[in-house]
Amino acid sequence: MLRILAVLILSIVISVFPVSVASSPPGFGSNLEQVVELAKKEGSARIAASLDRDEIGIVLEGFHKKYPEIKVEYTTSTGIDSGERILTEAISGHVEFDVVKVVYELQSKFVQAGVLAGPFEWGRFFSNTPKEHMSPNGYLAGGSFYPRVLAYNPTLVPPERVPRRWGGLP
Repeated sequence: MLRILAVLILSIVISVFPVSVASSPPGFGSNLEQVVELAKKEGSARIAASLDRDEIGIVLEGFHKKYPEIKVEYTTSTGIDSGERILTEAISGHVEFDVVKVVYELQSKFVQAGVLAGPFEWGRFFSNTPKEHMSPNGYLAGGSFYPRVLAYNPTLVPPERVPRRWGGLP
């Protein structure tokens, strides 16, 4: 939950859509403290993500308690259809949200379309966060993760045919 809150804080002043490519675009801030100060000046952010209903209140309550000066308007956006709509609108110049959760299946399309801010050196903002939670190209940082499990029926799949990684699945 704290990681989601941290990404929301950082994301407040990220305009998810076109910005010059740099490790820290102008107006963004070079560390988390500067990002927070700029967010307080801006005063609001519109976010589209896929928190569960019970998580939205918890995350926003904690955020508002720590940053009462920043108003967050949250819209639930789930699935590929929502992501494709947001991507299409961004390409056409219609930007409704400041921050968007980009579903895995569409991440490369968002990067290729040039509608994401960045790249960023995320480690400068979240030094305690494992590098695996940030995209190597610097455009995306993970705010939450869903466990994915590889399961099989040992009576139907012999040990020598058990996939050792995702790429080995049929």
